[in-house]
Amino acid sequence: MHPTPRQSKRNLATARKRMIGVGLLVALGLVGGLLAYLGVRPGDPPAAAPEQVSENSSSGPAPGIDDTDAYVSALADLDPGWVYPSEEDVTAHAVDLCTRLTGEGEEAALEYIEMVWTHVSHPDRVTTRSDAEALLDIVRDHACPHA
Repeated sequence: MHPTPRQSKRNLATARKRMIGVGLLVALGLVGGLLAYLGVRPGDPPAAAPEQVSENSSSGPAPGIDDTDAYVSALADLDPGWVYPSEEDVTAHAVDLCTRLTGEGEEAALEYIEMVWTHVSHPDRVTTRSDAEALLDIVRDHACPHA
């Protein structure tokens, strides 16, 4: 005998509830497994958020650079377009360059500058060799004078 339309609706509603329940159990199991994998246990205090540094506050010189402001000023004196896309980026370039310069030599450092350092006026092309040499001189003066 076939179910009546009323029974069919009830069966359909019951089946939906079961599917939602099973889906929730699977989701909870996945979350629990992920937390166990990460080593988080119920009742553990939440991890402390990393300190936020505002853009206006000075967090001190970057590693390897004694005076970040003087370094950025020297770049801007060469051409303000070299301080692109941000002061943080060009400071990171300097730290990377010192590592490359001491580990791989001047040619590797110049090639690195040509590949990664961009100018605001031409962000899509590589830096010329003469610009790379001028930038490397500034990096040497301010970030790695012993290299």
